[in-house]
Amino acid sequence: SCRLFGYTRDELLARTVADIDLDHSLDRWPGYWAELRERGVLAFQSRGLHRDGTVFPIHVTTQIFVHEGEELICAVIRDLRQKRLVEDLLRESEERFRALFEQSNEGILRTNWTGEVLGANDALAAIVGARSGRELVGTNVERFYDTPTQRRALLDANGEADSLRTEVTWRRRGGERIRVELSGRKEVAHDGTITFTTFVRDVTSARRREALLEAVSTDLGVSHGVALVAQLGARLVRVLGSDVQGLAIVRGLRGRRRLLHAWVEGQEVSLPPWPQGDEAAASMEASLAHALGILDGTHHVVAIRDPDGSTVGLFVALGVRTLRAREWTREALEVFAQRVGAEIARARVEERSTAVFEHAPNAVVITDQRGTIVNANRLAEVLFERPRLALIGEPLDAHVSRSGEDGELARARRSDGVEVPLEINEAPFRADDEDLVVVALRDVSERKRT
Repeated sequence: SCRLFGYTRDELLARTVADIDLDHSLDRWPGYWAELRERGVLAFQSRGLHRDGTVFPIHVTTQIFVHEGEELICAVIRDLRQKRLVEDLLRESEERFRALFEQSNEGILRTNWTGEVLGANDALAAIVGARSGRELVGTNVERFYDTPTQRRALLDANGEADSLRTEVTWRRRGGERIRVELSGRKEVAHDGTITFTTFVRDVTSARRREALLEAVSTDLGVSHGVALVAQLGARLVRVLGSDVQGLAIVRGLRGRRRLLHAWVEGQEVSLPPWPQGDEAAASMEASLAHALGILDGTHHVVAIRDPDGSTVGLFVALGVRTLRAREWTREALEVFAQRVGAEIARARVEERSTAVFEHAPNAVVITDQRGTIVNANRLAEVLFERPRLALIGEPLDAHVSRSGEDGELARARRSDGVEVPLEINEAPFRADDEDLVVVALRDVSERKRT
């Protein structure tokens, strides 16, 4: 009591009830005594007054007892501030949960042990293709899983754990497969009833884009040509999966088209004869689909362009199965078409760079940071009288003795022991994440003689 009201024992004994209980003034005290004698015990809520002036809720239980012939009242007082705080927090928590449940962008699902849906929000309904969350109440969540036994297997694998986080395949209404991330917890009531609250996030698009990024960024092992296009096409087929029935890669323009590769249901097929009488772009997809035995679905065509913007080929997706997959399919086709265009551009740059390197007016070698030769042009072979493969891997200093800084004279040692005066110019550059140096070696024998 002393701590509750902020007084010492002596100070509190000098106070009246009215000093610490705002709802029980001294003029009401006789009536309170009479009521307490009649009932024996009284319990009520009141307002306590702290020494510092703070008013706070209290619960009081009183009873009369006799001590040495005198009637006294014993009062048990409980501070209700913590209880009220807990009640307010609980109410606010319930209100926040209801708002979260209804307004969350993530699907929220409440089920019992058997899988019966006890509650679902509209975001969950949108994920599985239902009209509203209420429509799902009373159905069984197992209908969402790719196989009926998948949920039970998850529960068995999770054992006695109170929480679950995993990624599984679900089916939307209509049969479309989607990837969802499940994050749930198990709740056990006092009577032993088990329920599950699960947050559901559709990660189909994210997983598709991850697969798309990996497919176009991973090294192909080939640099150009038909083999590169074939590998990219095979990867595109794996990325699109069951969203499309077929894929065709076409080379050339209208009137000069050639079917390079074709896949149906994920398997590469032998190429049928190019469909005749379908030179209009509007009918090309339908003709290809018919030639490959694909009768239903939407078709998408995306152009493959060279660095100049000219169309050099086409990616054709045949039989796109679902409405949700159409935008994704076009995105994947465009990304792969850009990759092919980038490879064409890279191949052209490499060809031009190789031509410049090979036809430079002086001997040129490329070394790494240690001075080891990693490439040499035709005139370098002439200068050192050694084939290119014999030079690659050897230190440049094994063939050149330097007498000064960059641009000053040095000497090249030929295979026959003859030394040739040189002028050397070096320039560092970076290629394929490696620091290299291009070294121009100019034979100045004529200048020395004059």
